Amino acid sequence: MQILRMQDMEAQNFGARLRQLRKQAGMTQRELADRVNIDFSYLSKIESGVVPPPSEKVISQLAEALNADKDELIILAGRIPPDIAQILQDRETLQRLRSARAQQMVSYKNYKSLSRVAIAIVLVLAVAASLWFAAPVTDTAVAANNQGLVYNNRGEYPKAIAAFTRAIELDSNFAVAYSNRGWAFIELGQYEQSVTDCTKAIELDPNLAIAYNNRSWAYIELRQYEQAIADYEKAVELDPNLQND
Repeated sequence: MQILRMQDMEAQNFGARLRQLRKQAGMTQRELADRVNIDFSYLSKIESGVVPPPSEKVISQLAEALNADKDELIILAGRIPPDIAQILQDRETLQRLRSARAQQMVSYKNYKSLSRVAIAIVLVLAVAASLWFAAPVTDTAVAANNQGLVYNNRGEYPKAIAAFTRAIELDSNFAVAYSNRGWAFIELGQYEQSVTDCTKAIELDPNLAIAYNNRSWAYIELRQYEQAIADYEKAVELDPNLQND
């Protein structure tokens, strides 16, 4: 069972933790990517929170390579381990969880006394319980952007572009959605459109490193190498983790 909510927050939390574990293990992105047989540029985007967390299979491989707690990473990725998912099938348990959620929110100011994983489990279970009974998700810019990321990750780029476009229609100042649509355009070979979208993202958020990074790739394809180098250097200046370290 996958919780698609706040993929923004999930992707950022998962990516930040993954980066921390990798650095603790003394590995570069390329070394870790080679160990789990994924592209290092994809790993870079995972760590930066630009794309959603990977599949559970890849998460398990990452945990093994880093000698890390697989369940912690799965929970941070917004997924529920199978044994917990089984518990959630019991309606009585879900009702108790909903009551516990209200109590947990009241006492949330004391959350620092809990461990990282304990907090994650409480929150994931509480959100899962709420979603079980909830009404359909409302149409928001964040939800549309998140859906676009899912399509992008699947390689369904026209659908991704449509979702990112919907996000922009709902929030014309959503810089990340412009940048994400720019990357989808690159995947379709529409490099001029990518430059236009990434430029708009940068106008809205001059510190959005991934927008510079994406535009640099579009410039490379357009053989505008000076602009590509300038954008790449700016991206790395804003976020050194985008560098092939």
